[in-house]
Amino acid sequence: MVTLAPRGRYPAGEPRAAEISDVMWVFATPEAQLEHVSIRSGACRIHLGFYSRLDSAAAAEATTAICRRALASSPLLRGWEVAALGPAPEDPGPDLDPGLDPAP
Repeated sequence: MVTLAPRGRYPAGEPRAAEISDVMWVFATPEAQLEHVSIRSGACRIHLGFYSRLDSAAAAEATTAICRRALASSPLLRGWEVAALGPAPEDPGPDLDPGLDPAP
């Protein structure tokens, strides 16, 4: 799980889940062996769940690299940064956007 948060002021408009997913796929490499990206957001956070065929340590490294490339290059993610790496939060809170894909 990778959590993105606004850098400084909250960016105008939060990107939609489908758009974020598309960006992540653009920056995924074949070596990441990525199978699926799950996205949810709320309370000024975007939570990204990546599913890869790699073992846990290699998958974590690969997905962090995908996010860093996307943040550095995608205008859609301008103003966002990696805020946390690790397990999914237990409860996304009441601000969860029901229009976004829930993480399993």
